[in-house]
Amino acid sequence: MAYGLTPYSPLGLACVIGLTLVSGCTGAPQAGASFAPGSAGQPMRSVPNVRTDPAKYLGARELYVVDTDSGSIKILKNKSYAELGQITSGIFNPTSVFLDKHGNLYVANSTAPNVTEYPPNGTTPSFTYSDQLMEALVVTADSHDNVFVVDDASKEVWQYFQGSNTVAAECSPSGTSQMSGIAVDSKNDVFVSFDNGELIEYPGGLSGCNETVLGASLSAAFGMTVDKQGDLVVCDLAAGAVDVIAPPYSSVTRTFGSGLVEPVNVTLNQTNRLAFVVDYDKDVQVYDYQTGTLLTTLGTVYGLVSPLSAVDGPNAVY
Repeated sequence: MAYGLTPYSPLGLACVIGLTLVSGCTGAPQAGASFAPGSAGQPMRSVPNVRTDPAKYLGARELYVVDTDSGSIKILKNKSYAELGQITSGIFNPTSVFLDKHGNLYVANSTAPNVTEYPPNGTTPSFTYSDQLMEALVVTADSHDNVFVVDDASKEVWQYFQGSNTVAAECSPSGTSQMSGIAVDSKNDVFVSFDNGELIEYPGGLSGCNETVLGASLSAAFGMTVDKQGDLVVCDLAAGAVDVIAPPYSSVTRTFGSGLVEPVNVTLNQTNRLAFVVDYDKDVQVYDYQTGTLLTTLGTVYGLVSPLSAVDGPNAVY
Protein backbone atom coordinates (compact mmCIF):
# COMPACT_ATOMS: atom_id res chain seq x y z
CA MET A 1 0.00 0.00 0.00
CA ALA A 2 1.51 3.33 -0.98
CA TYR A 3 1.73 6.62 0.79
CA GLY A 4 -1.28 8.73 -0.02
CA LEU A 5 -3.69 5.90 -0.87
CA THR A 6 -5.08 5.51 2.63
CA PRO A 7 -6.58 8.70 4.15
CA TYR A 8 -4.55 10.16 6.97
CA SER A 9 -6.01 10.10 10.43
CA PRO A 10 -4.84 12.52 13.13
CA LEU A 11 -5.06 9.58 15.53
CA GLY A 12 -3.64 6.67 13.59
CA LEU A 13 -1.75 8.43 10.80
CA ALA A 14 -1.35 5.09 9.03
CA CYS A 15 -0.82 5.41 5.29
CA VAL A 16 1.64 2.70 4.33
CA ILE A 17 2.54 -0.85 5.24
CA GLY A 18 4.25 -0.76 8.63
CA LEU A 19 7.60 -2.52 8.89
CA THR A 20 9.82 -3.01 11.92
CA LEU A 21 12.15 -0.05 12.26
CA VAL A 22 15.72 -0.94 11.47
CA SER A 23 18.04 0.42 14.12
CA GLY A 24 21.59 1.62 13.69
CA CYS A 25 23.06 3.39 10.71
CA THR A 26 25.14 2.62 7.67
CA GLY A 27 26.28 6.05 6.65
CA ALA A 28 29.68 5.16 5.25
CA PRO A 29 29.91 6.35 1.67
CA GLN A 30 29.55 3.72 -1.02
CA ALA A 31 32.30 2.88 -3.49
CA GLY A 32 33.11 5.71 -5.82
CA ALA A 33 31.96 8.48 -3.47
CA SER A 34 34.17 11.49 -2.87
CA PHE A 35 34.23 14.25 -0.28
CA ALA A 36 34.85 17.94 -0.71
CA PRO A 37 37.33 19.53 1.71
CA GLY A 38 35.65 21.57 4.42
CA SER A 39 32.20 20.14 3.75
CA ALA A 40 31.85 18.38 7.12
CA GLY A 41 31.96 15.02 5.39
CA GLN A 42 29.08 15.80 3.06
CA PRO A 43 29.31 13.62 -0.06
CA MET A 44 29.68 15.77 -3.15
CA ARG A 45 29.62 15.00 -6.84
CA SER A 46 32.86 13.37 -7.97
CA VAL A 47 32.41 14.50 -11.58
CA PRO A 48 31.20 17.82 -13.03
CA ASN A 49 27.49 18.13 -13.68
CA VAL A 50 27.43 18.18 -17.45
CA ARG A 51 23.68 18.05 -17.81
CA THR A 52 22.72 21.34 -16.20
CA ASP A 53 23.99 24.89 -16.09
CA PRO A 54 25.60 25.62 -12.70
CA ALA A 55 23.73 28.92 -12.46
CA LYS A 56 20.37 29.06 -10.73
CA TYR A 57 17.42 28.28 -12.94
CA LEU A 58 15.78 31.36 -14.44
CA GLY A 59 13.33 29.64 -16.75
CA ALA A 60 9.57 29.21 -16.65
CA ARG A 61 7.87 29.84 -13.32
CA GLU A 62 5.38 27.06 -12.83
CA LEU A 63 3.83 25.08 -9.99
CA TYR A 64 4.20 21.29 -10.12
CA VAL A 65 1.62 19.28 -8.16
CA VAL A 66 1.39 15.54 -7.49
CA ASP A 67 -2.25 14.62 -8.16
CA THR A 68 -2.90 11.06 -7.03
CA ASP A 69 -6.34 10.87 -8.61
CA SER A 70 -4.95 11.32 -12.12
CA GLY A 71 -1.63 9.64 -11.30
CA SER A 72 0.23 12.56 -12.83
CA ILE A 73 2.16 15.73 -12.11
CA LYS A 74 -0.06 18.69 -12.89
CA ILE A 75 1.67 21.81 -14.23
CA LEU A 76 0.07 25.14 -13.28
CA LYS A 77 1.18 28.56 -14.48
CA ASN A 78 2.28 30.74 -11.60
CA LYS A 79 0.14 33.74 -10.58
CA SER A 80 -2.88 32.67 -12.66
CA TYR A 81 -2.42 28.96 -11.79
CA ALA A 82 -4.06 27.99 -15.07
CA GLU A 83 -3.41 24.35 -15.94
CA LEU A 84 -0.70 24.12 -18.62
CA GLY A 85 -0.51 20.35 -18.88
CA GLN A 86 0.70 17.32 -16.99
CA ILE A 87 3.58 14.87 -16.76
CA THR A 88 2.73 11.19 -17.13
CA SER A 89 5.90 9.72 -18.64
CA GLY A 90 7.80 7.76 -15.99
CA ILE A 91 5.09 8.35 -13.36
CA PHE A 92 3.98 5.38 -11.22
CA ASN A 93 1.98 6.20 -8.09
CA PRO A 94 3.77 9.52 -7.41
CA THR A 95 4.04 10.65 -3.80
CA SER A 96 6.50 13.58 -3.77
CA VAL A 97 7.88 16.22 -6.11
CA PHE A 98 10.83 18.63 -5.79
CA LEU A 99 12.85 21.11 -7.89
CA ASP A 100 16.57 21.79 -7.56
CA LYS A 101 18.26 25.14 -8.16
CA HIS A 102 18.90 24.26 -11.83
CA GLY A 103 15.22 23.64 -12.52
CA ASN A 104 15.51 19.84 -12.60
CA LEU A 105 12.34 18.19 -11.34
CA TYR A 106 12.38 15.05 -9.16
CA VAL A 107 9.39 12.76 -8.64
CA ALA A 108 9.25 9.96 -6.07
CA ASN A 109 7.31 7.03 -7.55
CA SER A 110 6.49 4.84 -4.57
CA THR A 111 5.57 1.59 -6.27
CA ALA A 112 8.03 1.72 -9.20
CA PRO A 113 10.03 2.09 -6.93
CA ASN A 114 12.22 4.93 -8.15
CA VAL A 115 12.79 8.66 -8.47
CA THR A 116 12.51 10.09 -11.96
CA GLU A 117 14.37 13.29 -12.88
CA TYR A 118 13.17 15.71 -15.57
CA PRO A 119 15.23 18.50 -17.17
CA PRO A 120 14.01 22.12 -16.91
CA ASN A 121 10.56 22.37 -18.51
CA GLY A 122 10.83 18.72 -19.61
CA THR A 123 8.11 16.07 -19.42
CA THR A 124 10.23 13.00 -20.23
CA PRO A 125 12.64 11.55 -17.64
CA SER A 126 16.32 12.34 -18.21
CA PHE A 127 17.49 10.04 -15.39
CA THR A 128 16.13 7.48 -12.93
CA TYR A 129 17.33 6.71 -9.40
CA SER A 130 16.45 3.21 -8.19
CA ASP A 131 19.52 1.68 -6.51
CA GLN A 132 18.40 -0.09 -3.30
CA LEU A 133 15.01 1.65 -3.28
CA MET A 134 12.05 -0.39 -2.03
CA GLU A 135 9.36 2.29 -1.63
CA ALA A 136 10.30 5.85 -2.55
CA LEU A 137 8.24 8.09 -0.30
CA VAL A 138 9.72 11.62 -0.25
CA VAL A 139 12.44 13.24 -2.38
CA THR A 140 14.44 16.44 -1.96
CA ALA A 141 17.67 17.95 -3.30
CA ASP A 142 20.33 20.30 -1.94
CA SER A 143 22.41 23.09 -3.44
CA HIS A 144 25.32 20.72 -4.13
CA ASP A 145 23.40 18.49 -6.55
CA ASN A 146 22.77 15.73 -4.03
CA VAL A 147 19.44 13.90 -4.14
CA PHE A 148 17.88 12.51 -0.94
CA VAL A 149 15.10 9.92 -0.76
CA VAL A 150 13.09 8.65 2.19
CA ASP A 151 12.42 4.94 1.67
CA ASP A 152 9.40 3.86 3.70
CA ALA A 153 9.79 0.11 3.25
CA SER A 154 13.47 -0.11 4.22
CA LYS A 155 13.23 2.72 6.79
CA GLU A 156 16.35 4.24 5.24
CA VAL A 157 17.32 7.67 3.97
CA TRP A 158 19.32 7.30 0.75
CA GLN A 159 21.60 9.89 -0.85
CA TYR A 160 22.67 9.96 -4.50
CA PHE A 161 24.92 12.21 -6.54
CA GLN A 162 22.84 13.81 -9.25
CA GLY A 163 23.01 11.66 -12.37
CA SER A 164 24.38 8.60 -10.53
CA ASN A 165 22.28 5.55 -9.77
CA THR A 166 24.58 4.38 -6.98
CA VAL A 167 23.81 5.16 -3.34
CA ALA A 168 26.43 7.57 -1.98
CA ALA A 169 25.36 7.46 1.68
CA GLU A 170 22.57 6.04 3.80
CA CYS A 171 21.22 6.23 7.33
CA SER A 172 18.55 4.45 9.37
CA PRO A 173 17.04 7.14 11.62
CA SER A 174 16.26 6.10 15.18
CA GLY A 175 12.80 7.65 15.17
CA THR A 176 10.11 5.44 16.65
CA SER A 177 7.49 6.01 13.96
CA GLN A 178 7.06 6.38 10.20
CA MET A 179 9.33 8.83 8.37
CA SER A 180 7.22 11.45 6.63
CA GLY A 181 9.44 14.33 5.46
CA ILE A 182 13.00 15.43 4.67
CA ALA A 183 14.78 18.74 4.11
CA VAL A 184 18.38 19.95 3.67
CA ASP A 185 19.71 23.40 4.60
CA SER A 186 22.57 25.51 3.22
CA LYS A 187 25.03 23.98 5.73
CA ASN A 188 24.32 20.47 4.41
CA ASP A 189 22.37 19.57 7.57
CA VAL A 190 19.72 16.96 6.83
CA PHE A 191 16.40 16.98 8.72
CA VAL A 192 13.93 14.09 8.92
CA SER A 193 10.38 14.24 10.30
CA PHE A 194 8.18 11.47 11.70
CA ASP A 195 4.42 11.12 11.82
CA ASN A 196 4.44 10.98 15.63
CA GLY A 197 5.95 14.48 15.76
CA GLU A 198 9.64 13.62 16.19
CA LEU A 199 12.31 15.62 14.34
CA ILE A 200 15.88 14.43 13.74
CA GLU A 201 18.88 16.34 12.37
CA TYR A 202 22.08 15.02 10.76
CA PRO A 203 24.52 17.95 11.16
CA GLY A 204 26.82 18.21 8.15
CA GLY A 205 25.02 15.46 6.23
CA LEU A 206 24.50 11.72 6.31
CA SER A 207 28.16 10.74 6.56
CA GLY A 208 28.58 8.84 9.83
CA CYS A 209 24.86 9.08 10.60
CA ASN A 210 25.56 11.35 13.57
CA GLU A 211 21.99 12.21 14.41
CA THR A 212 20.56 14.70 16.88
CA VAL A 213 17.01 14.45 18.20
CA LEU A 214 15.57 17.97 18.17
CA GLY A 215 13.76 19.44 21.16
CA ALA A 216 10.76 20.70 19.23
CA SER A 217 8.12 18.00 19.10
CA LEU A 218 4.98 18.34 17.00
CA SER A 219 1.69 16.45 17.13
CA ALA A 220 2.33 14.82 13.76
CA ALA A 221 5.25 16.11 11.68
CA PHE A 222 4.98 15.58 7.92
CA GLY A 223 6.41 17.40 4.90
CA MET A 224 8.93 20.17 5.57
CA THR A 225 11.38 22.63 4.06
CA VAL A 226 13.97 25.18 5.22
CA ASP A 227 13.76 28.95 4.69
CA LYS A 228 16.56 31.46 4.02
CA GLN A 229 17.07 32.06 7.74
CA GLY A 230 17.62 28.37 8.38
CA ASP A 231 14.22 27.97 10.05
CA LEU A 232 12.48 24.63 9.68
CA VAL A 233 9.00 24.91 8.17
CA VAL A 234 7.04 21.77 9.06
CA CYS A 235 3.50 20.52 8.42
CA ASP A 236 1.84 19.48 11.70
CA LEU A 237 -0.95 17.28 10.39
CA ALA A 238 -2.76 16.60 13.65
CA ALA A 239 -2.71 20.29 14.61
CA GLY A 240 -3.92 21.38 11.16
CA ALA A 241 -1.19 24.00 10.85
CA VAL A 242 2.33 24.72 9.58
CA ASP A 243 4.97 25.34 12.24
CA VAL A 244 8.06 27.52 11.79
CA ILE A 245 10.92 26.45 14.06
CA ALA A 246 14.02 28.63 14.39
CA PRO A 247 17.45 27.26 15.40
CA PRO A 248 18.32 25.58 17.73
CA TYR A 249 14.96 23.94 16.96
CA SER A 250 13.93 23.54 20.57
CA SER A 251 10.41 24.98 20.24
CA VAL A 252 7.92 26.28 17.67
CA THR A 253 8.50 29.95 16.78
CA ARG A 254 5.23 30.65 14.96
CA THR A 255 2.44 28.90 13.09
CA PHE A 256 0.22 29.68 10.11
CA GLY A 257 -2.53 27.98 8.14
CA SER A 258 -5.48 28.08 10.52
CA GLY A 259 -7.88 26.82 7.85
CA LEU A 260 -5.92 23.65 7.10
CA VAL A 261 -7.38 20.20 7.84
CA GLU A 262 -4.53 17.74 7.15
CA PRO A 263 -1.42 19.57 5.86
CA VAL A 264 1.07 17.04 4.49
CA ASN A 265 3.50 19.06 2.37
CA VAL A 266 4.97 22.58 2.35
CA THR A 267 7.47 24.31 0.06
CA LEU A 268 8.59 27.91 -0.41
CA ASN A 269 9.27 29.88 -3.54
CA GLN A 270 12.75 31.24 -4.17
CA THR A 271 12.11 34.64 -2.57
CA ASN A 272 10.41 33.11 0.48
CA ARG A 273 7.39 35.32 -0.13
CA LEU A 274 5.05 32.43 -0.90
CA ALA A 275 4.40 29.14 0.88
CA PHE A 276 2.60 26.32 -0.93
CA VAL A 277 0.82 24.00 1.51
CA VAL A 278 -0.92 20.80 0.42
CA ASP A 279 -4.05 19.98 2.41
CA TYR A 280 -4.20 16.22 1.94
CA ASP A 281 -6.57 14.97 -0.76
CA LYS A 282 -8.20 18.42 -0.85
CA ASP A 283 -6.30 21.38 -2.31
CA VAL A 284 -3.11 23.44 -2.41
CA GLN A 285 -3.23 26.62 -0.34
CA VAL A 286 -0.94 29.52 -1.21
CA TYR A 287 0.12 31.72 1.74
CA ASP A 288 2.12 34.86 2.22
CA TYR A 289 4.93 33.18 4.14
CA GLN A 290 5.93 36.31 6.06
CA THR A 291 2.45 37.20 7.34
CA GLY A 292 0.69 33.83 7.19
CA THR A 293 -2.13 35.33 5.13
CA LEU A 294 -3.99 32.93 2.83
CA LEU A 295 -3.73 34.29 -0.72
CA THR A 296 -5.53 31.67 -2.79
CA THR A 297 -6.75 28.08 -2.75
CA LEU A 298 -6.09 25.72 -5.67
CA GLY A 299 -8.66 22.92 -5.96
CA THR A 300 -10.83 21.26 -8.59
CA VAL A 301 -11.33 24.53 -10.47
CA TYR A 302 -7.59 24.41 -11.16
CA GLY A 303 -7.64 20.76 -12.23
CA LEU A 304 -6.53 19.33 -8.86
CA VAL A 305 -8.52 16.46 -7.35
CA SER A 306 -6.22 14.67 -4.89
CA PRO A 307 -3.04 16.74 -4.38
CA LEU A 308 -0.25 15.27 -2.27
CA SER A 309 2.86 17.36 -2.94
CA ALA A 310 3.60 20.67 -4.68
CA VAL A 311 6.69 22.68 -5.57
CA ASP A 312 7.22 26.07 -7.19
CA GLY A 313 9.69 26.72 -9.97
CA PRO A 314 12.29 27.99 -9.53
CA ASN A 315 12.40 26.61 -6.03
CA ALA A 316 14.17 27.84 -2.89
CA VAL A 317 17.27 25.62 -2.76
CA TYR A 318 20.20 27.37 -1.09
